[in-house]
Amino acid sequence: MGFLQLRDVTINDAGILFGWLKDPEAMRWAFSPRERESRTLQEHVDWLVAWIQKNQLSEFRDYWWVLDDEDSLTPLGQIRLERKVLTAKSFDAGLDFSISGRECFVVSLIVDKAHRRKGYGSLMLQIAGGRVMDADLPLLAFIREGNEASVRAFGVAGYRETWRGEWMGQRAVVMEG
Repeated sequence: MGFLQLRDVTINDAGILFGWLKDPEAMRWAFSPRERESRTLQEHVDWLVAWIQKNQLSEFRDYWWVLDDEDSLTPLGQIRLERKVLTAKSFDAGLDFSISGRECFVVSLIVDKAHRRKGYGSLMLQIAGGRVMDADLPLLAFIREGNEASVRAFGVAGYRETWRGEWMGQRAVVMEG
């Protein structure tokens, strides 16, 4: 392992990001895998270009980074922080209303399959959290129940469980950092 850098996503990352979206193990834990599975590379490129352009113009930006091993020029994973205001309709009737109505960053994370279980997920979470501290918004991760590797990674990064229930039609654990 060489020098690691968390850098902004660019259009040049379209291929690797697309590959991660097609990774069966990563999509096994996704909340909307069908939408991603059916996306073509060109649709993904178009979506990424629109995301980059929208984000450059937005006062309230989202963040999306790739973790690179600079020595081997290897992308190790990606982390995205999407600014949202959570609404009750996103949850089941058992919603903890301390979550509903909150502005936050929703965290999504993928580590390349060749580099899983090496601490890169927790590292990305720690670096990303430090970069957005001044936004003064909580970081929330919605993790499908059963995804113990993600629960551990978020826990190592200092996140704590705040809620369990239905999220997008799936059982989920919410961890806040």
